[in-house]
Amino acid sequence: MIGFLKGKIKYQDINFIILETSAGVGYKVFLIPQQIIQMKPGEEKEFYIAEHIREDAHDLYGFLKVEELKFFQKAVAISGVGPKSAQNILGLGKICEIERAISEGNTAFLTRISGVGKKIAERIIIELKGKLDLASKPQEQSDIEAIEALVHLGYTKFQANEAVSKANEAETTEEKIKGALKNL
Repeated sequence: MIGFLKGKIKYQDINFIILETSAGVGYKVFLIPQQIIQMKPGEEKEFYIAEHIREDAHDLYGFLKVEELKFFQKAVAISGVGPKSAQNILGLGKICEIERAISEGNTAFLTRISGVGKKIAERIIIELKGKLDLASKPQEQSDIEAIEALVHLGYTKFQANEAVSKANEAETTEEKIKGALKNL
């Protein structure tokens, strides 16, 4: 099973790239279209890979972050959600925004995707609400803002939550971010 690929982008299309590895093998990897736009042929990239094997296909789906891969794997396990839909969900925004929409039960957020109607959106919310990396939810707005800032800096939601909770003596968002960075 392929879990990770690193190589140069040989070719790019609307929803996939051909990634040439150092062994001279080219893999067709489906990506989120918003990520493909930011890439250029010849550029070296690394992807976490999810394989989706069917009777008539063996597809590879690539992700820049482990959190995206984990979300994808949880989403495709839901009845009625295929790999293309799961990847399109990830194209709706940052993983923290998607997790927030699911935790709030926001079906309108998910139904923006072609092929995801209200019933499937509700199923996604029901199935994923307790399974996402939402850890213990912060009580204050400054906690939420500090966690979002740390996630934007590249930390996982879990790491950010833990670090902010340890910086509980701080009162403002800025103080919480500084305290959390010391804990990380």
